[in-house]
Amino acid sequence: MRGLELSIDSDVPSGAGLSSSAALECAVGAAASDLFDLGLLGSDERRVELAAACVRAENDIAMAATGGMDQAVALRSREGALLLLDCQDGSVEHVRAELDGHVVLVTDTRSPHQLADGQYEARRRDCEAAAAAAGVASLREVEPRTCPRSWVGSARSSAAAPGTSSRRTPACVSSSTRCAPATSTPSAPR
Repeated sequence: MRGLELSIDSDVPSGAGLSSSAALECAVGAAASDLFDLGLLGSDERRVELAAACVRAENDIAMAATGGMDQAVALRSREGALLLLDCQDGSVEHVRAELDGHVVLVTDTRSPHQLADGQYEARRRDCEAAAAAAGVASLREVEPRTCPRSWVGSARSSAAAPGTSSRRTPACVSSSTRCAPATSTPSAPR
């Protein structure tokens, strides 16, 4: 097996929450694929494999529990499209980005962000506990009209789902509801 010795120079602010670790993993994986003729960029299925390898690197080597959204976005997005990612089955839909004159602005807030601090893992555990309390496999199965009123609303809601230590449930349920209309938007060209 051949390896690489790399030197990385970047001016991306450390811990700025720009998915820089995922972007770097994916860029190195893509470069290695090209260098060693691995074909990991030739199809969406192969890009899924590369994204999974990058997630394993983040989880097992960097010891940062992540779910893979950033890697999927880095490797499976298309120019001019938003990526609608189904985190349950890994499927994606490319939705035409209709910004109507608006721009996407990326800002360094100088607010530190660390994946290794366990926050992602804690959020995930809370969401799983809330789903179990609701009797479903995932919070996306919870319809706002059928769950307790205290669960629905904004992220500022003071109610926690039974069995959880946080108030994340309302934000998760509301987020799933807000994302649903995107599936009716025209797909992006291939």
